[in-house]
Formats: sequence, structure tokens, C-alpha cells
Amino acid sequence: MAVRCVPFGSEATRTLRSLIADAKASDPCAAVTVAVSSVPAAVQLRRALAEGGRPEGAGLFNVRVVTLSSLSRQLAEGAELCPGPARWALIRRLLEEDPGPLEACRDHPELPLALSRAFDAMAASDRPSGPLEPMWRRYREAIAGLGLADPPSLAERLPDRLPPDLGTVVVHLPKPPARSEEALLRKLERAGAVLVLGATGDERADAWLHRWCPSVPAVRPAVAETLLACTDAEEEVREAVRAVWRWAEQGVPLERCAILFRRRHPYARVAFDVLREARLPAYGRSPLQLWDSLVGLTVGVALEAAQGGFDADRLFDWLAAARPRTPEGEAASVEAWRRLVRELGVETNLPALLRWLGKRSGAEAASFLRFLEHWFDACRTLFASSSGEPWAARVRALLDWVDALVPDQSLPEPERRLKERWRAKVTELKSAAAAQPEVDGPGFAWQVRQTLRGDGRAPGRLGTGVFVGTFEEARGMDLDAVALVGLAEGVCPTIVRGDPILGLVPGALPPIAEQVDRERELYLAALATGAKARMATFPRVDRVDGSGFLPSRWIGDQLRSQGRGTEDYERAPSFERRVFEGGFASPQELLAASRPIGRSARWQERMQERESDQPGPHTGFVAPMPERLGSPISVTAAADLFACPQRFFLKDVLRVAETEAPREESSVDPRRLGSALHSALSGFLGALPAAEWPEAWQDAHKLRLQRLLEAELDRLEQAGWVRRPA
Repeated sequence: MAVRCVPFGSEATRTLRSLIADAKASDPCAAVTVAVSSVPAAVQLRRALAEGGRPEGAGLFNVRVVTLSSLSRQLAEGAELCPGPARWALIRRLLEEDPGPLEACRDHPELPLALSRAFDAMAASDRPSGPLEPMWRRYREAIAGLGLADPPSLAERLPDRLPPDLGTVVVHLPKPPARSEEALLRKLERAGAVLVLGATGDERADAWLHRWCPSVPAVRPAVAETLLACTDAEEEVREAVRAVWRWAEQGVPLERCAILFRRRHPYARVAFDVLREARLPAYGRSPLQLWDSLVGLTVGVALEAAQGGFDADRLFDWLAAARPRTPEGEAASVEAWRRLVRELGVETNLPALLRWLGKRSGAEAASFLRFLEHWFDACRTLFASSSGEPWAARVRALLDWVDALVPDQSLPEPERRLKERWRAKVTELKSAAAAQPEVDGPGFAWQVRQTLRGDGRAPGRLGTGVFVGTFEEARGMDLDAVALVGLAEGVCPTIVRGDPILGLVPGALPPIAEQVDRERELYLAALATGAKARMATFPRVDRVDGSGFLPSRWIGDQLRSQGRGTEDYERAPSFERRVFEGGFASPQELLAASRPIGRSARWQERMQERESDQPGPHTGFVAPMPERLGSPISVTAAADLFACPQRFFLKDVLRVAETEAPREESSVDPRRLGSALHSALSGFLGALPAAEWPEAWQDAHKLRLQRLLEAELDRLEQAGWVRRPA
């Protein structure tokens, strides 16, 4: 048995380097396997080990750095892990046979995923119990009958002794283990692996170490030299990037800097955007999913249409990006089709759009109708048919259909790689046939939707530049400078107070005090990865709903430990304050500090327009009047001119958009109601005899007009534009 307890950061790296040297003392070619928490940590740690050798890189021959999950799968003797699609298909089958206490929510789309997590928690329990126990036992029997293993059972299949080809195995800085993970670590320890555990110096955060080490070393907890309150998440990331620039000017390599957060949204996307605009290389897990790729848009629009969620804007986003061919092999007339849909005014009801296109004359309407009918039939066949078909047949039909719509030769290289990644995920769906030989359209659609949840295009080259990731992903890294963002109460710590499915498994949710201690350990471990500079920020406002944030309790704890007030932190000036106080020396500096989203976009547009000679609402330059207003000028524009020349100038000449006041309740578009009223009046007046107008106005005329109006409203209701109150 060998368990080492060391501080995080450079001390842990030195300990690992000494373990590798001891393993190679008698044989420089001896094998060593190091297991870490994530792939980015493996890349960064191997680089840190290479930099410490003399000469550089010495002693790393035949040293493999892998993730702990991949090592456990490699060690499991004869265990084939049950693929995700097979697990989900099996759970859906069990729900159809006997949902037990979940009868009321058996059709919820997220239930199979939630049950999968609940079953893993029960497998890690010493005495599984609760209302889900009968279903869990049927699930385990079915998995065993397939000759497969679920993730929690891998620990049971690990060998008693490690294979010789792995050499010395070192598990480096694992996180505080849950029940299933603790069984895995115990089995590795008994098999001869060396465990290197990290100590933060906080008594409650390090309480779990006492189960592994007889004595925990005295460590001084890491503290952030800079505590900064920012306006919102965007300002936090800007301050972090400014700090990275300062660190780089002081000689810190970018590869030894990191921007870390507890939750990925919205910090991952914002961080990569700001770093890209600052021309700083960065890497980490993609903030996008396969949903955001072209193949994701292609499949996503089809899934929505098959399930009654048609959206014309999404359809034309896909058509404009993919430019598919019509059934006759002709190029799609996307712009003409878009104008046609706008004229018809049917954008959320696909059956109604098909009916109106059938009534419309012209070659464009006919070609669009044929394309939509052919495309919609394929969508319903794949994702809405009630008949069962073999998984392999449905997978092949889907892949062939997507290849016909977006062929590989028409895609740029990044999109083609994403399509190949998605194709591999869809091909894996065939494994579900072991649990369910045939599948209907809705069941297949659910599985296809899960394939689009994978990571999208990687934002940078792995290991190059600033690392952007979560606290967990940075665990085990040896860095010089870190910036922790998003330290708001409710986010850090993240506490799960209840779960409708996990709550049915006794002991699945740890007590709140235990969750807080784990979150504290996670925060201190991330902070300790920076050896030279540490920075922590929190947002004051949520820009989405306008609510305010309080700083995390960890910030208050640090301030109190230093004898300072709980609000004695720095406050970064807002973006607007920097502008109004002349904090930017030039328009170029302003553009470099801003981002093209939210309120910063308005400043960016104005600065760009003022430096150009192109017409725009903020320059004073306008195009020639006939080109600007149309020729001849419309009656509505002329009426606006006579009513208010200034309003006409702003709206029709400069094209300054008017900000609409928000409504508490959504209402029907008044233009559609106006069109219905005009149509009813036209029909009424056209059928009105001359002798009856206007002197002989009678109640019968009012009744006739009312019926015409009701008919027009019925037409709008059938088209999906009007809904009568219940």
C-alpha cells in the first residue's frame, strides 16, 4: 500500500517526478502509468514533467499519462462496457413494461437519463433500497444477460494485481471520491497502485483524506491576491484576460495560465470569444455542441418538424447554410422561397404553409412545395412513424438522407470533421439493438437527439495557449497563474438540495454540509494550481434577468481570515463608466476592449460607422432617396412625413430602429388582425347593393359584417395565428 498526501501545485508535481525517478532507478526503460482526472490535465502535466528534467524531458521515456476512467476500462478483465444507447434503450423498455412509481412521468424525455444516474447511485450503495429497487434489479439482470457491464460495476472486475506492461501505476490527485469512485480507488490501491492525494490546508475540505492517510500534512490554504467585483460575466472575463496580458508581460508563458469557472455557462463561450478577439491562443472543452454545427442544424430542424415544432426561421437558416438540391436536382432558390413565406405570413405551421403553397401559382411556389413535401415526408418517416424497424435500417436511412442533403464534398474541413464525429455517434446507436431489436420513429428520434449533445468544434489546439475550463478539469495541473471567475453565491458552492429521481434513492444525495465541504475542496484545489498569481472575481448582476448576485462565501471567508471586512474587495469599473470617463485612448482600444454582443455591440457599431463613409443610422450619411425610400414612395411613408417629419427622417431615412415597450402578455400581431378586418370589409362592401349604402344601414348589415369577420378569424385560427380563450 502506498498513499502520499501532498499540497497541490508544484509540490505535487515534484512528488510525482520523484516517484517516476524511483520507478526507473534500476531500469531507465521501466514503464510508468500516471492516471489523472482529465485530458487537458494529462497534456499540461506531461509538459510540466518534461520542463523539470535535466536535460529537458529526461526520464519520461515509456511514461504514459492517461485519464483514470480510461485506465479503469483498460484494467477491467473481459468487461465490455454497455454503450449509452443500449442503456437508454433498455431503460425505455423497462419503463414500457412496468414504470412502477414513475407512471405519471414515464413519457418525460429526460427520464431515461435521470434513471441512468439513479441506477449508478444504487449500484454504488452498500444496501440498495427505495421504490426504484425492483426496476434497478431488473435493469442489472438485463445488463448481465447481455454480457455487458455498467460503469459502477467496473471496480468489481479489476484484477487483484496490476498487469506488468503498465509498470508502476500512479493515480495523481483524484477528486474526493463518491461511493463508486472510492471502490475503484480502493481496488487500485490493493492491486499495487500509488495514490497521490492533494491537501488544501482547510480542515473541513480535507476531512476525506483521513480515511486514506494516517496524517495529513499541514498546508497553508491558497488565497487569491486579487478579489474583484465586476458588473457581469462579460466584465469578469475581460478583467481575467487583462490579467493574462499582465502575467504574459511579466514573463509567464501562456501555457501556464488558466481561466477557470465552476459552471460552463456562460463563461466558456465568453472566455473563448474574448481571448480570440485579443488574439491570444486558448484551448479547452468546446462551449458548443454538435447542435451548433451544420449537420446538427440539418438534423435538428428535421426533428422539430417531425414533432410539430416547425419554425420557418430555423428552416431558412439551414437552407441558407446547406444550399441543398431539390428532388429534381436543381439548386434551392432560398431567397425567393423566403420572400414567398413572408408574403404568405405562415411561419410556424408547416401543414398550413403546404396548403397555402398549393393554392399559390408560379414556378417558385411549385418548386418550394415539392421540396417541402419531399423533405417533410422523409422527416416523418424517420422520426414519427409508429411502425417498428431494426436499428441498423433506421441508422442507415438517416445517414444516407443526411449525406444527400449535406454531402461531404460541399462542406468545409471543420464541418466535415464534425459530421464524421456525429456519424460515429449515430453508428453507435446500432448497439441498442441488443436491448431492443426494433424501434419506432419517436424512440429513434429521442436517441438521435442525444447524439447532438456531444462537444462541437474544438476552439483551439490542445495544449497551446491559455487553458479555459472548469475547476474539475484543471485538477492536477501545475500552473503559474490562474483567474477564477463566476464566484457568486449559489454558483460557488453549487448545492443540490433536491432531485425528483435521485431523491427516490436513499443516500444518493449527500447532506448539504458534505456537499459544501466538497465544493470548498474543489475551489481551493483550483486556486492552488496557480503558483505565482491568483485572481478571483464575481459578478454583481445577471444580465439575463437583472437579478443581483452576492459574492461567494469563500470570498468572505478569505477576507475575514485576513482581518478585513466582508465587502473589502476591489470593484472594477463598468464598460459604460470606462467610456464616459474617457478610459479608452482611441476607438481601436475601445473595440479591442469590447465584444460584439449585448450593449457592447451598440458601441462597436457606432464607432465603426463613424470611421466609415458608408450610410448608417449613426453617421449622417444616407443613400439616394429613391434607393432609400423606394420609387414611388408608399402611401404610408407619405402619411408619416406629413404627420411628423422628424419621425419620418429617423425611421425611413436613417432607419433608426424604434425600441418597443415590453408587454406583460404576448398578443396577436396587429397587422394580421388588420388584414383580416380589411378582407372582411372588402367582402362586405363588394356585395353591398348601391341602394343600401349608406342611408339604408340596418341591423342585418351589421350581422352580415360580423359573420364575415368571424369567418376571417376562423381562418387565422386554423392557420395557427389566433387562439380563442379557453
